[in-house]
Amino acid sequence: MRIVGQEEVAKLFGVTAKTIGEWQHAGFPVLERGGDNKPSVYDSAACIWWDVQRKVQKASAPETPQDRLWRLQADGLEHQLAKERARLIPAGQLNPLLDAASAATRCALDRECLHILELVESAPPGRLEREQVLRAAFDSFLRRLSRWRPGGPEVEPPPPGDGLKG
Repeated sequence: MRIVGQEEVAKLFGVTAKTIGEWQHAGFPVLERGGDNKPSVYDSAACIWWDVQRKVQKASAPETPQDRLWRLQADGLEHQLAKERARLIPAGQLNPLLDAASAATRCALDRECLHILELVESAPPGRLEREQVLRAAFDSFLRRLSRWRPGGPEVEPPPPGDGLKG
């Protein structure tokens, strides 16, 4: 497809007409050169092919020392921003939290076993009914577990009654 004018071909690539002019100096294909108030004409397929080849070449080129420096500086800035926004937790603080969560879960699950056994024993006979009771009990347990916070009380005990609410 023929495209007339730098502005039109620039729209195709989402860049400015100035960028198209710079690309032309780097080998961007021009079907018919313009001049004297006559715009240049471009073949869209050839232009797209040129852009793809340029991007492939750039992606496969080895990282220069300057590129590496810029990448490392950008990584450092991203890390600093994440830290300032309290999105990073130092590893030394994370392990005790995971240990506390694991211990709370183990204690709560240990307490939950007898409760679940009572629920299953009191359920109507039949596999489906007992499975429904088990699923409801586990759902209740997982909801209570999800509300646990470090430094807070242990995982809350099962609710009174049938224990199927959480």
